[in-house]
Amino acid sequence: MSKIMKRLFSMCMAFFIMMGLLSITPSVQRVKAADDYDAVRIKYFNYLTGGSEYDPEDPDVTSRITALTQIAQGFWETMDTSPDRTCLWPEMPDNQYSYYINEQYKRLDYMVMTYNTRGSSLYHNVDLRNDIIDALQWMNQNRYSTTAPVAPNYNWWDYQLGGSNKLLECTVLMYEHLTAAQVNNYVNAVLRYAPSIPEDSTGANRLAYADQFVKAGVVGKRSDLIIEGRDALDPLYLEVTSGEGVYPDGSFIQHVAMAYNGGYGANYVYGLLKTVDCLIGTPWQVTNPDVSNIYKWIYTVYEPVIYEGGFMGMVRGRFIAYNGVNDFSYGMDAVKAVVLASQSAPLPGDRAYFKSLLKKWITNNTYQPIIPNMPIYEMQIAKQIRDDTAVTPAGPFVEHKRYPRMDRVVHGRPNYTFGLSMFSIKTFNYESINKENLHGWFANYGATYLYNGDLGQYNGNYWCTIDPYRIPGTTVDKAPRPDFDPNDPTGKKGYKQGTLSGNSFMGGADISGLYGVAGMRFHDVSGTLEAKKSYFMFDDEIVCLGSGINSTDNSPIETIIENRAINSSGNNALTVNGSLKIPSLGQSTTLTDANWAHLAGNTANSDIGYYFPGGSTVYAKRETRTGTWYDINKGGVIDDKRTETQTRNYLTMWFSHGNNPVNQSYSYALLPGKSASQVSGYAADPNIQIIENSLDAQAVKEKTLGLTAINFWNDTVKTVADITSTRKASVIVKETGADYEIAVSDPTQVSTTPIVLEINRKGASVISKDSNVTVTQLSPTIKLSINVSNMKGATIRAKFSLGTVSFSPSKDAFICDGPNAGTNYGSDVNLAVKRELADDSGTNRKTYVNFDFNGYDYSAPEAKLKLYVSNIGTDPERTIKLYGVPDEAWSEAGITWNNAPAGTTYISSLTIKNTDKGKWISYDVTDYVRNNLNDKNASFLLVNEGTRSSQSTVLLGSKERAGFEPKLEIYNTVSFNTNKDAFICDGPNASTNYGGEYTIAVKREVGDDSGTNRKAYAHFDFSSYAGSAISDAKIKLYVHNIGTDTERTIKLYGVSNEAWAEAGITWNNAPAGTAYVSSLAIKNTDKGKWVSFDAASYVRSNLNDKNASFLLVNEGTRSSQSTVLFASKEYAAGFEPKLVIQYRP
Repeated sequence: MSKIMKRLFSMCMAFFIMMGLLSITPSVQRVKAADDYDAVRIKYFNYLTGGSEYDPEDPDVTSRITALTQIAQGFWETMDTSPDRTCLWPEMPDNQYSYYINEQYKRLDYMVMTYNTRGSSLYHNVDLRNDIIDALQWMNQNRYSTTAPVAPNYNWWDYQLGGSNKLLECTVLMYEHLTAAQVNNYVNAVLRYAPSIPEDSTGANRLAYADQFVKAGVVGKRSDLIIEGRDALDPLYLEVTSGEGVYPDGSFIQHVAMAYNGGYGANYVYGLLKTVDCLIGTPWQVTNPDVSNIYKWIYTVYEPVIYEGGFMGMVRGRFIAYNGVNDFSYGMDAVKAVVLASQSAPLPGDRAYFKSLLKKWITNNTYQPIIPNMPIYEMQIAKQIRDDTAVTPAGPFVEHKRYPRMDRVVHGRPNYTFGLSMFSIKTFNYESINKENLHGWFANYGATYLYNGDLGQYNGNYWCTIDPYRIPGTTVDKAPRPDFDPNDPTGKKGYKQGTLSGNSFMGGADISGLYGVAGMRFHDVSGTLEAKKSYFMFDDEIVCLGSGINSTDNSPIETIIENRAINSSGNNALTVNGSLKIPSLGQSTTLTDANWAHLAGNTANSDIGYYFPGGSTVYAKRETRTGTWYDINKGGVIDDKRTETQTRNYLTMWFSHGNNPVNQSYSYALLPGKSASQVSGYAADPNIQIIENSLDAQAVKEKTLGLTAINFWNDTVKTVADITSTRKASVIVKETGADYEIAVSDPTQVSTTPIVLEINRKGASVISKDSNVTVTQLSPTIKLSINVSNMKGATIRAKFSLGTVSFSPSKDAFICDGPNAGTNYGSDVNLAVKRELADDSGTNRKTYVNFDFNGYDYSAPEAKLKLYVSNIGTDPERTIKLYGVPDEAWSEAGITWNNAPAGTTYISSLTIKNTDKGKWISYDVTDYVRNNLNDKNASFLLVNEGTRSSQSTVLLGSKERAGFEPKLEIYNTVSFNTNKDAFICDGPNASTNYGGEYTIAVKREVGDDSGTNRKAYAHFDFSSYAGSAISDAKIKLYVHNIGTDTERTIKLYGVSNEAWAEAGITWNNAPAGTAYVSSLAIKNTDKGKWVSFDAASYVRSNLNDKNASFLLVNEGTRSSQSTVLFASKEYAAGFEPKLVIQYRP
């Protein structure tokens, strides 16, 4: 279960607690606040400069101050300070572009912060101060005021949010040195472009407006502006279901349909927390109880998409194209948010976890250390947490997190995290505006990102040097694409940016929040290329399948397996099928029949393995690539760093589908963290089996985990493995022992028709299910209907008790007579049984199946042999006999008609009809399995000894046909009758014993002490149970009679004091129920029926002494008609209370 599900946010209570905790003051500037405006301004000042109590000699602080000073010094030195200047910096000589406004105020902001930062060589430098004041005044007179002309190349953001916020920061920090007229001029300049906060503003833009208005009100001493800014935050404390902002699944959407958790959302939580904190203790204090939602978002919006303190590129949008910043730069805003939340979160458990999370990031990030790069204010708190021995770092992120709203998936494991980025009718293909991110064409085309010990992999100059046509995981048309969209009149937008997919199928499902499947019906936005792409995420492997790859554009089509940045020497070893390949830069090769590959990493824990089921032709290249940041970002102010040539080495692998592929496919598995020898061993005996990779479905079985995952692509009835679906669906199931868990979603998010699933299992009971699951039958197969309307792609779950353990065959084969009598058919995907018209015809066939059930440890099982009929002759019916084969030494690869052992023990017969095609059939093999419990091995022979016919064939799925292989199912339960039971009454009957009655009664009367309130006790001695574990346990009770109330809820408690006597227990001396177990709503229609209480957890807790007492009580609505009379041990044989234990062999 995910961490967020473990935390219940009690909004109102938490809010009032929060009001006493939220003020975050590692140090306070010793300046007396003249009024409440000044108090808020001082808080802002402290956030921006670190306050007055940090130690400037601290090495981390010194490092931060030095870096800040170098930047500010550079800007100061290059700024024109002459009295007759016509610009501040020569790179921005005029007012032609609006981004000049933002850039100039940003540079001044650096200078202002440095001037106010103790420990800097520029701290309170008089010349710097005068130049800053003059520059601010010059900007107001010439560029940004109530009357200055607007730039011809205008972008609203530069005027309304970007430059304006930086100007107000400068005003806050330089307030003591500015005249009242200057302050008012700067505030009025801001209000010229944003006179009020737009009602339709959302997400990060609304947050920026609100922060701006609060600061403007603070320096301008205008309460109305502060109130407008504060109240504008109210919608931001809530999750949205449409438009921009935070969604319940943790998606952060900005710019209509872009995933931006790590872009516009990076500063979201920090900005909210900071503003709320600054207003505490003032007349403008935030009193909205929904503020406490903010802390939840650290778990959902941030943690899954942050790797060791850095935001994944797939949630940074176009900002991946910015030079000088990277994943960790954008992650810093989230890190700062966690710092503040670790001090202010209302719930102690959250505060403790945030500290642990922060300490993990600080400890693990060796690429771009967090503390030296933090602002001084948050650094002080972070250092305290880092040095606190009572705080232990959080463990690895081990979850499967889906973001259905923004088409992203994160799959975390102890030694790696996998990211998946897609697009659909809900999200754009990519964003490229303002001439930024010009080569982001394929970043969401099913792109895969593997994060491990190589923290620099996606940082540095990755995005300006990687081949943009070869992003790992994508299927692409290699035809050259232009940087800019020829249809964009502004000339600033990238080619076909901001385009939605024409397909709705983009989604998946997860099981237990640990494993998952995702699927994308893909269509290139600029051509005919289409594909069906699935991703199956387990522990040791991520399996990638593609099918239906079609294109008619006569362009090269490729699927990119890998494009990894390698070391500076470019010599990371690439091993394929045991041999080193292309060891030198500049080499390329075609790898035919590649079964596995291994790429050595750049650091510890960064090796990656690749498995190609069945062997594939793989293309590989080792190259040095060059590029500039200007290649992908031509917007804004262009400096030398933007145009400087960047170089990096890459190892690329891909599949070629040719120029006009027709229904092509691919399959491969990523094996993170494995050595070459481990990959070789895996390929020889893989844990995964591809069940289907077709136009109708893609499915994979993970054999060691008991998982099967499927994407059903069409709204037609389709069977894969043991599961039939009526509609498009993503399904993942887990079968362990006698439990069967299923998770399903509507990946299109648009269906209003239920998904109906049929599972080829016999269910014993429903353990749990979501409210929108209707179970229509448990036997002979499980059928369920899932209402997916308005579920927004969420996973819907159900869990069943099967009462069976299933074994797959260890070997199977069929044999043929006549000219084929010496031929082996052990590797065929089908098993065959047939009685031909004549002997020795070469087409008489018999089938052998063997099961090793050594995992089974109990006696007296019931057992069935289940077989899937994959095809059948036209005869209406034929009888197939089943024999036991005592000689179990035959081999799958060696058995033939000539050497096959005889079937000596007749077991049973089954008439199979030609209408049984596509169905499962079953033989009862209980007696034969019981007779083979010594070696726990059993071989069976299937033979037709009836009417001869050329149309008598039966083809049965073999072990080579995943999901349809033969199954030996073993079922085990044991039942214990109560050894003492009684009910008790209150009031005048409180001392009366009712242990000898033929019923036990439960009732909650209208009043207490009425003499008719009743509770029931039952005790079970199951000391004869030989097992040390159970898979399930139920208390079963027969309802003898019941009151007329429609229903009543009866609670079941465990009773730790088991010494009570059936003949002595009364209301006055009855032991208390000490452990709540479960509840059951019993209806008046349940009279004459058996009801069951789930008691598994309590029975498990009593396995040491194998004794358990239970109390049944009605704590609900009082009523004279609430009575329930259950049969007692005195009632009649067979109707006494029962403890039914289900155990897995």
